[in-house]
Amino acid sequence: MHASAPASAPSSLMAEAYLELGFSHILQGWDHLLFLICLMALARMPKKIFWAVTGFTIGHSFTLAAASLKILTLPVIYVETLISLSIILVCVELLHTGRKTLARTYPVLISLFFGLVHGLGFANELISIGFPEDGLVAALLFFILGVVAGQLAFVVPLMLLGFAARRFIGSSGKLYEGLGYKFIFFTIGFIACYWFVERSLQF
Repeated sequence: MHASAPASAPSSLMAEAYLELGFSHILQGWDHLLFLICLMALARMPKKIFWAVTGFTIGHSFTLAAASLKILTLPVIYVETLISLSIILVCVELLHTGRKTLARTYPVLISLFFGLVHGLGFANELISIGFPEDGLVAALLFFILGVVAGQLAFVVPLMLLGFAARRFIGSSGKLYEGLGYKFIFFTIGFIACYWFVERSLQF
């Protein structure tokens, strides 16, 4: 169960509560985490991963703020369906190995675009929790910082694990194009397809 900040909570308690909410939300959001895994596989190289994750952060922060401030609204089920679709599309790109596409060359474009969609999902969670009466902007800022912290807590160990695997198992390109690689993204794609159908049926 998520923590929540009382409407009149002191600023330090409010900051801690919304940081925790943002941190736990992304780490409990399997659709967001699977997208990050796919995004990192698409980027591959450390510099591209950095920019891809940065683009994702910029994208989701923008729509998270816009939706939380009621500048932009979209029904929850549409947002969740689009999030599952974002995972499917990146999996399709990953499974078409050997192609030098725009998405592979500039994964930051993909991350920025789909980050806008995922930000709406973060906003739905935040809106359902609510804001303190006199600290909407501060609560929003700390929630975003919590999301970013949770994102880093997931991405950095995964990057280190990936680099260790390349070093000790093999660094050739065949490692990424083998059956294990395809199985991982077939599985993620299948899960995302299931979510997409399940959510679409709720329209």
